[in-house]
Amino acid sequence: MSHAPIRISDSRESHLRFAGPKRRPREWQASCDPAGGWECPPRMNPAPMNPGTANAPGNRHAQSLTPPAYFVSFAPWLVLLVGCALLLGCAARYGDASALYAEAARNDPRTHPYVIGASDVVRITVWKDPNLSADAIVRPDGTITLPLVGEVAAAGRTAVELQAKVGERLSAFAKDAVVTVAILEVNSYRFTVAGNVEHPGIFTPKYYVTVSEAIALAAGPNRYASTGNVVIVRGSRRIPIDYDAILSGKNPEQDIVVLAGDSVRVP
Repeated sequence: MSHAPIRISDSRESHLRFAGPKRRPREWQASCDPAGGWECPPRMNPAPMNPGTANAPGNRHAQSLTPPAYFVSFAPWLVLLVGCALLLGCAARYGDASALYAEAARNDPRTHPYVIGASDVVRITVWKDPNLSADAIVRPDGTITLPLVGEVAAAGRTAVELQAKVGERLSAFAKDAVVTVAILEVNSYRFTVAGNVEHPGIFTPKYYVTVSEAIALAAGPNRYASTGNVVIVRGSRRIPIDYDAILSGKNPEQDIVVLAGDSVRVP
């Protein structure tokens, strides 16, 4: 008696083979065999595309790479809006700054009489009356004290204006008094240079300086400084200064005079 050879197979594989065509588990998909009764899943990786047919209407992969029509139509307007916003922002910044530069040029203190401030030393001389003459330091409240006259407001006035005021006060004690006012020391001209400079601090030069000179007094910008974005804080106003443009001579009008109480900030 002849016996047919018995094929010993994996029970799980035999069960799947008799159950009909089924998809192999995910871990077997790489070795599926249609001839053996296994149903293979469709290929997920797209075939290499011919560059000449990449934009063919029937190519679903090419269509997925093509931006939507509404985006293509809106893109030029988006670029235009962004460009206009940048131009308007620059115009607003430099337009307002141009007015500030022009105002600073008109109010350049070097072209006007010096205004007395706190800590300045003034000399009051009364001709032929040394007892009424005196040197006085302007106190923080802006006043000075003179013999016989008492306290006189000096801060905020020029030497000529202070001279007229002292003469008016002396007229009650001495007729035809001739008064002369001289400024011996300038100590009220103070400003701050802060930020990324080598030696930040408060500076009290005896003469007016410009922005570039003020930064030079602080030993110049350090290596971390953003010299194109210097700002002068003057009261409630902020004046943008491009230090690089000043040095290159591109915008010399930005090299304005620093006023007493200003803060030069180098980011």
